[in-house]
Amino acid sequence: FGLVALAMLSAVMNLPDASVAVAPVSLGINVIILWRLWRHFRWARVWPMIAGCLAGVPVGVGFLTRAEQTVLNYVLAGLLIAAGVQAIVPHLNRRRWHPWLLGLPCGLLSGALAGAFNTGGPPAVAFVSAQNFDRFRYSATLQVALGVGVTCRIVLLAAKGMFTRPLLAVSLGGVVFAVVGAALGLLILKRIPNRTLRLATAVLLLLLGVWRLVG
Repeated sequence: FGLVALAMLSAVMNLPDASVAVAPVSLGINVIILWRLWRHFRWARVWPMIAGCLAGVPVGVGFLTRAEQTVLNYVLAGLLIAAGVQAIVPHLNRRRWHPWLLGLPCGLLSGALAGAFNTGGPPAVAFVSAQNFDRFRYSATLQVALGVGVTCRIVLLAAKGMFTRPLLAVSLGGVVFAVVGAALGLLILKRIPNRTLRLATAVLLLLLGVWRLVG
C-alpha cells in the first residue's frame, strides 16, 4: 500500500508531504486488518524483525528530507529478488530465513524506509514470505510489523510538527476509503489458496526488486 499511495500522492504534492499524509492512512489499514487476524499472530521467529523495524524508524524520520537513497535501494532490491526467487524455487522455499541473521537486518531496513517514506513493506514482506507461514499468519505478521513502524513514525512526525491541517485533511479522507478497501481485501484473502498467494507475492517481489534496480 505504501508504495502505491506514495506514488499517487507525490504526483500532486511534494514527496515529504505525501510521505507524511499517507502515514495515518496506513495505520488505519493495519488496525482494521489486524483486528480481524490477531488470533493468527505469533511472536516466534518474527520478533527480531519487529524490534529492528522499531529501531529503524527514527533513523528514517531523521533523514526524511535529506536521505541518500541509492544504497538502501540496492540493498532492498537484492532482498526482494532473493525472496522472490526463494518463493518460486521449491527447494529454496523450504529453507526459512534465520530470524536474527536476516530478520533483524530486514526489520532495520523496513523501519528506515518506513520512517523516511512510509514504504517499509518490501523488506518485511521479503522476510515473512521466507517463513512459510499460512496466509492468515503471514498477513497478521505483516500488519504487526508495519503497524509498529507506522505508529512510531506518526509519533515522531507529530513531535516535529509535520502534520499540518491540509495534510491531516488528506489523511483523514484517505483513512475512510482505505478501511473500506481493507475490509474487501480480507474477504478476498479468505478465498485465495496459499500457493496462489505465495506465487503472486513472489512475482510482486521480483517486479519490485527489478524496479528498485532500474528506478
